Amino acid sequence: MKVQSVVYCLVIVLLFSHCSEQGCNPVRNNVVTIGLFKLDTKATTSVAYDSVYLDNPSHLIYKDTSIGILHIPMPYDKDSVFLFLKTKNVAKKDTVLISFQRVFYVVSPDCGYDMKVTNLSVAKATFPKTEIALKNVLLDINATNPQIHIKFFKK
Repeated sequence: MKVQSVVYCLVIVLLFSHCSEQGCNPVRNNVVTIGLFKLDTKATTSVAYDSVYLDNPSHLIYKDTSIGILHIPMPYDKDSVFLFLKTKNVAKKDTVLISFQRVFYVVSPDCGYDMKVTNLSVAKATFPKTEIALKNVLLDINATNPQIHIKFFKK
């Protein structure tokens, strides 16, 4: 009986110490990676944007840059996000409504909870064509080899 209690205690200590050794990730990387493509050739392209923002202009994520791949952070407090992409020298802006399902899970008692994004979809878009490449994944930024989750096609 004592040996069994010691084994249980040892297992519990090892489980909790494992998280402490790794530390908690203070930066949440729940993002959707969006790739821009040409409609006719389906080749990747870059577009010069004056500004790219979420929901309202105060949530600016890109400014005065040419972008082919966008990393869009997913909010923890709602199931959709509006994305506005304003091109240079054009009054018209592209708008996209991205919807998704949030799944919260406990990382550990020390690290708290995190969120996964599933059922990713484009509810509305002004792009001529959109495709969902990956819809049920844990979304993390990988700068060297980004996985494209949504493809937007421009003329």
